[in-house]
Amino acid sequence: MPLVAGVLEVIDNFIFDTLHTMAPRLDRPDREKMFVIPLGAQVLTNEGHRLKDYLDTNLYESGLLNPPQQFAIRAIRCAFIGRDGISPASSRYYADTLVRLMIGQKPYWIGPAWKCADPVTMVLEPNLMDSETRIEFVRALRQTFTYEPLIQTQEPFYVEVTFGKSWNECPPDAPDRLVVLLEGALARAIV
Repeated sequence: MPLVAGVLEVIDNFIFDTLHTMAPRLDRPDREKMFVIPLGAQVLTNEGHRLKDYLDTNLYESGLLNPPQQFAIRAIRCAFIGRDGISPASSRYYADTLVRLMIGQKPYWIGPAWKCADPVTMVLEPNLMDSETRIEFVRALRQTFTYEPLIQTQEPFYVEVTFGKSWNECPPDAPDRLVVLLEGALARAIV
Protein backbone atom coordinates (compact mmCIF):
# COMPACT_ATOMS: atom_id res chain seq x y z
CA MET A 1 0.00 0.00 0.00
CA PRO A 2 1.53 3.36 -0.95
CA LEU A 3 2.05 6.05 1.69
CA VAL A 4 -0.09 9.17 1.23
CA ALA A 5 0.84 12.64 2.55
CA GLY A 6 -1.61 14.05 5.11
CA VAL A 7 -2.73 10.62 6.31
CA LEU A 8 -1.97 9.23 9.76
CA GLU A 9 -0.27 5.88 10.11
CA VAL A 10 -0.69 3.89 13.32
CA ILE A 11 2.15 1.76 14.67
CA ASP A 12 2.72 -0.21 17.88
CA ASN A 13 5.15 1.81 19.96
CA PHE A 14 6.08 2.83 23.50
CA ILE A 15 7.02 5.91 25.50
CA PHE A 16 9.37 5.49 28.45
CA ASP A 17 11.05 7.60 31.08
CA THR A 18 13.49 7.07 33.95
CA LEU A 19 13.33 8.65 37.40
CA HIS A 20 16.33 8.52 39.70
CA THR A 21 14.94 7.64 43.13
CA MET A 22 17.56 9.53 45.13
CA ALA A 23 17.27 7.14 48.12
CA PRO A 24 17.34 8.03 50.95
CA ARG A 25 14.69 10.68 50.23
CA LEU A 26 15.01 12.52 53.56
CA ASP A 27 15.63 15.94 51.94
CA ARG A 28 13.52 15.33 48.84
CA PRO A 29 9.78 15.78 48.24
CA ASP A 30 7.75 12.57 48.45
CA ARG A 31 6.25 13.22 44.97
CA GLU A 32 8.04 13.42 41.64
CA LYS A 33 6.78 13.74 38.07
CA MET A 34 8.01 11.61 35.21
CA PHE A 35 7.87 12.39 31.46
CA VAL A 36 8.55 16.08 32.19
CA ILE A 37 12.34 16.16 31.71
CA PRO A 38 13.05 15.54 27.99
CA LEU A 39 16.03 14.10 26.18
CA GLY A 40 19.11 16.32 26.56
CA ALA A 41 17.88 18.15 29.68
CA GLN A 42 19.75 18.08 32.97
CA VAL A 43 18.66 15.57 35.62
CA LEU A 44 19.82 14.92 39.18
CA THR A 45 20.99 11.35 39.89
CA ASN A 46 22.54 9.68 42.93
CA GLU A 47 25.92 10.42 41.32
CA GLY A 48 25.18 14.12 40.62
CA HIS A 49 23.85 16.11 37.67
CA ARG A 50 23.99 14.84 34.08
CA LEU A 51 22.08 15.08 30.81
CA LYS A 52 19.25 12.66 30.01
CA ASP A 53 20.14 10.40 27.10
CA TYR A 54 18.43 7.74 24.97
CA LEU A 55 18.74 5.18 27.77
CA ASP A 56 16.70 7.46 30.08
CA THR A 57 13.78 8.59 27.89
CA ASN A 58 12.47 8.83 24.35
CA LEU A 59 10.63 12.15 24.79
CA TYR A 60 11.86 15.23 22.98
CA GLU A 61 9.47 17.70 24.66
CA SER A 62 8.53 18.10 28.31
CA GLY A 63 5.27 16.21 28.88
CA LEU A 64 4.19 16.43 25.23
CA LEU A 65 4.30 14.26 22.15
CA ASN A 66 5.94 15.60 19.02
CA PRO A 67 3.22 17.27 16.90
CA PRO A 68 1.11 16.01 15.18
CA GLN A 69 1.37 12.69 17.04
CA GLN A 70 -1.30 10.99 19.17
CA PHE A 71 -0.79 8.00 21.45
CA ALA A 72 -3.40 5.47 22.64
CA ILE A 73 -2.11 3.78 25.80
CA ARG A 74 -2.75 0.04 25.99
CA ALA A 75 -0.64 -0.78 29.06
CA ILE A 76 1.52 0.79 31.76
CA ARG A 77 4.56 -1.03 33.14
CA CYS A 78 7.25 -0.12 35.65
CA ALA A 79 10.46 -1.59 37.03
CA PHE A 80 12.85 -0.53 39.76
CA ILE A 81 16.50 -0.93 38.89
CA GLY A 82 19.26 -1.08 41.49
CA ARG A 83 22.94 -1.86 41.72
CA ASP A 84 22.20 -5.56 41.17
CA GLY A 85 19.84 -5.08 38.22
CA ILE A 86 16.04 -5.19 38.13
CA SER A 87 14.41 -5.45 41.54
CA PRO A 88 11.88 -8.30 41.88
CA ALA A 89 8.19 -7.39 42.24
CA SER A 90 8.32 -8.82 45.77
CA SER A 91 10.59 -5.92 46.81
CA ARG A 92 9.01 -3.65 49.44
CA TYR A 93 9.62 -0.63 47.22
CA TYR A 94 6.90 -1.68 44.74
CA ALA A 95 4.33 -1.80 47.57
CA ASP A 96 5.51 1.53 49.05
CA THR A 97 5.33 3.54 45.82
CA LEU A 98 2.15 4.98 44.29
CA VAL A 99 1.97 5.54 40.51
CA ARG A 100 -0.54 7.93 38.93
CA LEU A 101 -0.98 8.43 35.16
CA MET A 102 -2.26 11.91 34.33
CA ILE A 103 -3.39 13.13 30.90
CA GLY A 104 -4.53 16.74 30.62
CA GLN A 105 -4.73 17.00 34.45
CA LYS A 106 -7.14 14.02 34.66
CA PRO A 107 -6.11 10.80 36.42
CA TYR A 108 -6.40 7.75 34.15
CA TRP A 109 -4.74 5.16 36.38
CA ILE A 110 -3.75 5.16 40.07
CA GLY A 111 -2.26 2.28 41.99
CA PRO A 112 0.74 0.89 43.82
CA ALA A 113 3.77 0.15 41.66
CA TRP A 114 3.36 -3.61 42.17
CA LYS A 115 0.07 -3.48 40.22
CA CYS A 116 1.88 -2.24 37.11
CA ALA A 117 5.21 -3.99 37.73
CA ASP A 118 6.68 -5.29 34.53
CA PRO A 119 6.13 -9.07 34.44
CA VAL A 120 9.86 -9.54 33.87
CA THR A 121 10.26 -8.59 37.56
CA MET A 122 8.43 -11.82 38.41
CA VAL A 123 10.57 -14.12 36.26
CA LEU A 124 14.10 -12.84 36.68
CA GLU A 125 15.65 -16.30 36.39
CA PRO A 126 16.43 -16.54 32.65
CA ASN A 127 16.40 -20.35 32.57
CA LEU A 128 12.77 -20.69 33.72
CA MET A 129 11.29 -20.39 30.21
CA ASP A 130 12.30 -19.93 26.61
CA SER A 131 12.13 -16.45 25.04
CA GLU A 132 8.88 -17.09 23.15
CA THR A 133 7.10 -18.27 26.31
CA ARG A 134 8.53 -15.32 28.25
CA ILE A 135 7.13 -12.84 25.67
CA GLU A 136 3.69 -14.47 25.88
CA PHE A 137 3.86 -14.42 29.70
CA VAL A 138 4.81 -10.72 29.77
CA ARG A 139 1.91 -9.82 27.45
CA ALA A 140 -0.53 -11.82 29.57
CA LEU A 141 0.45 -10.22 32.90
CA ARG A 142 0.98 -6.56 32.06
CA GLN A 143 -1.42 -3.92 33.42
CA THR A 144 -3.74 -3.15 30.53
CA PHE A 145 -6.56 -0.63 30.28
CA THR A 146 -10.21 -1.52 29.75
CA TYR A 147 -10.34 1.39 27.33
CA GLU A 148 -7.26 3.02 25.84
CA PRO A 149 -6.61 6.54 27.18
CA LEU A 150 -5.59 8.82 24.32
CA ILE A 151 -2.88 11.47 24.54
CA GLN A 152 -3.88 14.05 21.93
CA THR A 153 -1.47 16.26 20.00
CA GLN A 154 0.06 18.86 22.35
CA GLU A 155 -1.91 17.52 25.35
CA PRO A 156 0.21 17.49 28.51
CA PHE A 157 0.73 14.19 30.31
CA TYR A 158 2.91 12.86 33.11
CA VAL A 159 3.24 10.07 35.63
CA GLU A 160 3.31 11.17 39.25
CA VAL A 161 5.23 8.94 41.65
CA THR A 162 4.64 9.13 45.42
CA PHE A 163 7.32 7.56 47.59
CA GLY A 164 6.39 6.00 50.96
CA LYS A 165 8.29 5.80 54.24
CA SER A 166 10.61 2.95 53.23
CA TRP A 167 12.33 5.38 50.85
CA ASN A 168 13.67 7.42 53.79
CA GLU A 169 16.21 4.67 54.47
CA CYS A 170 19.07 3.65 52.23
CA PRO A 171 19.76 -0.07 52.57
CA PRO A 172 22.01 -1.68 49.94
CA ASP A 173 18.99 -3.14 48.12
CA ALA A 174 17.34 0.28 47.53
CA PRO A 175 16.81 0.77 43.80
CA ASP A 176 18.32 3.91 42.31
CA ARG A 177 16.02 4.19 39.26
CA LEU A 178 12.40 3.70 38.32
CA VAL A 179 11.55 3.11 34.66
CA VAL A 180 7.94 3.58 33.51
CA LEU A 181 6.89 2.39 30.08
CA LEU A 182 3.62 3.28 28.33
CA GLU A 183 2.78 0.76 25.61
CA GLY A 184 0.32 1.59 22.89
CA ALA A 185 -0.44 2.74 19.39
CA LEU A 186 1.27 5.84 18.02
CA ALA A 187 -0.56 7.77 15.32
CA ARG A 188 1.82 9.94 13.29
CA ALA A 189 1.59 11.90 10.09
CA ILE A 190 2.92 10.45 6.89
CA VAL A 191 4.98 13.09 5.16
